[in-house]
Amino acid sequence: MIYGDIAYLSEQQKRTFHPVITRVIEYLSQHDLNSLPVGEKVFIQDDSIFYTVVEPMTKPLHECRPEVHRKYLDVHFLIAGEERICVDFDDGENSVVESHLGDRDVIFYADERINDRIITLTPGQFVVVFPEEVHRACYKIDNVEKNQKNSRENRHEFIIGGAGYDKNCPGDGGK
Repeated sequence: MIYGDIAYLSEQQKRTFHPVITRVIEYLSQHDLNSLPVGEKVFIQDDSIFYTVVEPMTKPLHECRPEVHRKYLDVHFLIAGEERICVDFDDGENSVVESHLGDRDVIFYADERINDRIITLTPGQFVVVFPEEVHRACYKIDNVEKNQKNSRENRHEFIIGGAGYDKNCPGDGGK
C-alpha cells in the first residue's frame, strides 16, 4: 500500500513508484478532477490504465465489504468529502463470499479475519492498494456522507485500475 497527498509529492518520490503509479499521479496532477465524468470507465493509457469516478455514500465499517483484486492496482483518490479506507494483507486464509475475478477482478471476503489498518482520506489524498492487499472503502468518519471519489458509488473518488502493473517489476529505478 502507498498512502500520499498529491500536493506534497516530490519528483524524486514519484520516480520511485512503479511506472503505472507514476502515470496515474501525472494524470491526476494535470486534469480538472471536478470535471471528470461520473460512472464511466475512462481509459488513460490504451486498455491498461483506466479510471471510474464514483460518488458512493460512506457507511459504518460492518457494512463495508472486504475486497481484493488479483490483476489490477486499485488507486483511491479522494476529490471531495472524507472517508476511511481499511487495508490489510491477504494471507490466503480468508473466506470468499463472492468472486468476480473473470469480469470485474474482485473477490469479496467475509470480514471475521480482517485486521484492518485504517487510513483517513481527505481531498487530494490517495491510497494505492496492491493485488495482495485486502481493503474496505467508504468507511464513514462520523456521519454518513456523500464523497466524490474515483472508484465506488456516491462519493467523489477516482478509482483506477492498471493492468500494466507487474508486482515483480521494481519500477523505473529512478530514471
